Amino acid sequence: MLYILWGLLNLSAVIGFLIISFYAIKQVRVRYGLFVAFLFLCFFFSFTNKSADIKPSPKRMLSLDFKESAAIQFEDDGLKWFIDKSLTSHYTPAGSKRFVVYKTSLFSVGLRVTYAKDEKSNLLFPVFADPTFEGFRSGIDWKPNRPTVNIDNKKGTIEYQLDGTMKWNLLNMSIYSELKTFKGSVPLSE
Repeated sequence: MLYILWGLLNLSAVIGFLIISFYAIKQVRVRYGLFVAFLFLCFFFSFTNKSADIKPSPKRMLSLDFKESAAIQFEDDGLKWFIDKSLTSHYTPAGSKRFVVYKTSLFSVGLRVTYAKDEKSNLLFPVFADPTFEGFRSGIDWKPNRPTVNIDNKKGTIEYQLDGTMKWNLLNMSIYSELKTFKGSVPLSE
């Protein structure tokens, strides 16, 4: 319920901001002319964009080669992965599983785990985990850290821990930040 109220507060703040902005631009146009009103409009809305200093790191598609014909691909945001081919030659891709770790009425936080099978021991090992955030994002921003994932081969479960920061924003300004930790296990096959 709190998330719905926060989304409605953000929506009403944006609508109020647009109404006040429209009235202010109308007054500037009447008093100083159309050209000055256009300049005022460009200046007035320039602060609503995110800062130009914060540039997202470019994502690169990387792959882990297990055999000559098999590979698992994933995106990486700046780190370099070096895995010797001799270490991965006895692994084969076994699949991936996507599951929800936290769900509200507006959004959900999920995790997609890609795993491989060791041909020598016949055990499954996690290769990559990708956190997701889906749903209505008005005023809430999720910044996950790298998840910790383990596969319990005896129980047939994926054990996970996902940490991150949930930021509560109002008109693109951070109002409150909280550290969230989601920990649990899900069955490997469903």
